[in-house]
Amino acid sequence: DLAALIEERSKLPLVYLRIGMDLQEFCHAKLGSLITLTAPSGAGKSSLAIEIARRHAANVGPVIYVTPELDADEVGARIVSQVCDVSWEGATQGEVSLEHMHAALNLPRMLVLARDDATMTRAEQAVAEMRAAYPDEPILVVVDYLQLLTGEGKEERTRVASIVEELRRFAQRLALIVLAVSQTSRAAAKAMGAGELMGAETTSTGAETAQIERAATITTSITGMRQLEDGRTALDLNVGK
Repeated sequence: DLAALIEERSKLPLVYLRIGMDLQEFCHAKLGSLITLTAPSGAGKSSLAIEIARRHAANVGPVIYVTPELDADEVGARIVSQVCDVSWEGATQGEVSLEHMHAALNLPRMLVLARDDATMTRAEQAVAEMRAAYPDEPILVVVDYLQLLTGEGKEERTRVASIVEELRRFAQRLALIVLAVSQTSRAAAKAMGAGELMGAETTSTGAETAQIERAATITTSITGMRQLEDGRTALDLNVGK
């Protein structure tokens, strides 16, 4: 029975999440996997998640970006800023022409579900629509961020644990990749920002519950933010689990 199961799951393709102009691999996993991305506040979780999403939509397959936190136009502005090399605030203030915004946002395989539309029920409907339009292409669902979704339980740890388990089952049931952005626990935020936690040490840094690391197939994180002389910020990307 186990041999048959292994053979069946071996048919699920590996999906590579990539970033940058050279499409460098960030991480990879089989369809049905939950990947978490954790970082302190202001470290660029959403920007990195949007970068991963737009590269996937442009080069690999459909993306559903689920964000209870950001407005849809802010997600769009961040894409424009990355493509056109301006600040995302500048992208919202008319620093980029309509023509260039159209070119940057020409991502027919990407759908943004923001604010009230940012539910897993609506995401599942969108998955069905994308699968019909783009059969046999691996789907990526990005959740930005998981602590803002609705979950069961009055106590915060219980609620977040139920959200994480729902995302894990969602990925497996629909045979897709879920990339879930997570807040950092307060205890870990300072150490991550200073670069004191690296690699496997970052696995348990998600806020509210250890269920995040237990349910995730892969845990990733941003650590070690360093200001450069030209005004940019250097940082480290980690794969923990």
